[in-house]
Amino acid sequence: MDVPVTSTTALQNEATLAFAHVRRIKQFYVYLTHHVVVTTMLFIVNILTSTAYIWAVWRALGWRGGVVSQALAIFDKVPFLTAD
Repeated sequence: MDVPVTSTTALQNEATLAFAHVRRIKQFYVYLTHHVVVTTMLFIVNILTSTAYIWAVWRALGWRGGVVSQALAIFDKVPFLTAD
C-alpha cells in the first residue's frame, strides 16, 4: 500500500486551520450561552415589573438574528458568509 507523503508544513497548516475552526465553534457556544442567560434575565425582569407589555421579546428577536447569522457562518451553511 502506498501512503501519500505530505510535508510537515502542510500538516501544520491543516492543524492550525482545524484549531482555528474549533476555537470559532467554542466562541459561538459561549456567545449562545450569553444570549440564553441574558434573554432569560430580561424576561424575568420584564414579567416582574410589568406584564402589560412584553418588551423583552424584541431584544430576544434582535439578538437571535445575530446568533443565527453567526451559526450559519461558523458551520459553513452559507458559503458567502465564511472568510475562506
